[in-house]
Amino acid sequence: MQHFRRYNLLFAGLLGPVVALMFVASFFLQPYDGDLTRIGGYAESDFGWQTPQQRFVPPLYRLSDSAGAQFNRPAEAVILGDSFSHRTDVSWPNYFVLATGLRVQVFKHGDMTPERLVQSEGFHRHPPRVVIYQLVERNLQRHLPAADVPCRAAPTPRPAQLTTTAQPIASLPYLRPTRSAAMDLSMSVDFLTKTVPRELFGYSGSRTKRLALTHDAPFSSLERRQLLVYRNDLAKAGWTASDWESTRCRLIDLQNRVQANGQTYFIAMIAPDKLSAYDDLLADRSLAGLSHIEWLARDPALHLPRIDLALRRAIRDGVTDVYLSNDTHWGTAGYDIAARTVVTQLEHAGVLAPATNR
Repeated sequence: MQHFRRYNLLFAGLLGPVVALMFVASFFLQPYDGDLTRIGGYAESDFGWQTPQQRFVPPLYRLSDSAGAQFNRPAEAVILGDSFSHRTDVSWPNYFVLATGLRVQVFKHGDMTPERLVQSEGFHRHPPRVVIYQLVERNLQRHLPAADVPCRAAPTPRPAQLTTTAQPIASLPYLRPTRSAAMDLSMSVDFLTKTVPRELFGYSGSRTKRLALTHDAPFSSLERRQLLVYRNDLAKAGWTASDWESTRCRLIDLQNRVQANGQTYFIAMIAPDKLSAYDDLLADRSLAGLSHIEWLARDPALHLPRIDLALRRAIRDGVTDVYLSNDTHWGTAGYDIAARTVVTQLEHAGVLAPATNR
């Protein structure tokens, strides 16, 4: 009995500090806001953005977010995209509508494939003038549909030019929460189970990777000398020239299929990985130069706006929060830059007339 009592005292002595640490952490921790801090167990007080971002409530476009989504309502522009396109109040299509005034319909990749779109009754009855296929760079190899046709671009249609009008709609500033409404023990447990092994033993099994930078990046967070990215951003190191050529061919195939009606213009929109965008600042130069979007851009027939160049230029110029420090997605500045780059591409192609009051 005495032995059992000693065991209980020892167990309580070991468990007590752990429980106390959980309660302390839950009191002082800022709630998770970014996907990279949440997945990696990093402190929002270090990596959380502090400059107000902008949002649109309600969003300026229609979002179909169900598995049985149908294209059955007229729209001048249709976007098939990932989370860069359908995060409703903070995504780039808001800025696209703001700059053009077009009716825009957004579908998630998993809810509407390009094949389903071009075969739909709505596509035949009221074909959109523009289809934008948006994909983040790290998923090019995994998510692009296969192509088993000759890798040659068909002639580009010349749809009637759309007149655009910039919209006088104001966005709403917002700040991330820095205090939880109630004590969140589950968050403190998650944070501690990821942070303690990493900081004490150098072990991290998360999908987030922290990289050193040569000097401060233009983030509004307190931590500016380190970059949080997805580990998958580094997978491009294993992509060969053949892989990039295959990607180009698959994008050309998508472009041919969408434009086969002679009335719709296709755009391939690649959101560069955060690792690619901040490439110039990486302390470990072995991780630099992994992006080869320029390989795809060598084909002048592929409609590929160089969002990567526009974003990197803004970062070099010191624009704050082009990407959010705690997140893999863009901040307000990045979304605006991406939308304007797409608009410029469409204007150069003659699809859009320059906005009369932009």
